Amino acid sequence: MPIIHPPQYTKITHPQTRVIEACYTFRITMDESDESISFLVEEPSTLVSSMIAPCLEENRIWWEGFLHLFLERSSKFFSKAYTIQQLLPIITHTFAMSNAMSNAMSNAASNAMSNAVSNAAPDSVSGPSTVLLSPKSIQIRGGTFCVFWDHECEPLVIDIPVGTLPVDPEISELSERFESECSAVSDLIPMSPSVPVLEEFSLQEIPLSSTENAARLHDRQKAKEARLKAKLAIYRAQTEMNEYYDKYGTDLSDSDASDSDTESVSSRK
Repeated sequence: MPIIHPPQYTKITHPQTRVIEACYTFRITMDESDESISFLVEEPSTLVSSMIAPCLEENRIWWEGFLHLFLERSSKFFSKAYTIQQLLPIITHTFAMSNAMSNAMSNAASNAMSNAVSNAAPDSVSGPSTVLLSPKSIQIRGGTFCVFWDHECEPLVIDIPVGTLPVDPEISELSERFESECSAVSDLIPMSPSVPVLEEFSLQEIPLSSTENAARLHDRQKAKEARLKAKLAIYRAQTEMNEYYDKYGTDLSDSDASDSDTESVSSRK
């Protein structure tokens, strides 16, 4: 939450009328966790105070909340209670000086500082940028209520990932798992000559036009997945046959397989 410091009293000379006026400056400390507001500058331009009001209009809830906090924390310093509606017509805005300029003028006389603030060179942005705003101080003098704003410019750079097609994470994970299992099968257990071998072919050899769409790629992925499932099924069948042979000493004949299939169908009925 912003910290509203007690006011500092000074006397300054008005740059136009040359009249000496009482000035009360409330410093404001913003925490890193405090919400800030921002506006977009689309073209190279110079930052001017007139850019601040539209930003506050777009962030009206934040702005009125800040003014309410200021009036609540500083009410003991005023002769009477004020409302936000009373302040809004007399509030003005300006960009605060940079820290370097402020430090260079820290020992200057009050009237010289006032003139320097009025004539301070404005900042500029070289391209599309987001300008972050946070209140630095509030100065009350000569019937005016001026808010000084710290600002930070961040270049606006948007990176759109193009040239890649989305891949379903579940299909990709399943494909990688099947490839790993089938690779282990080929390396560790040789296929029996009696077991039919699935003819290998490469899906990459299928000619694809440059206008291939996502649906065709998806069908290719499904075909590859089906091939991997078939290869894994053959491996599992070979494992069962090897176990049968180790247990009974004979191979499973075609007639045994037919009888087993018939019994399986009958049980399901």
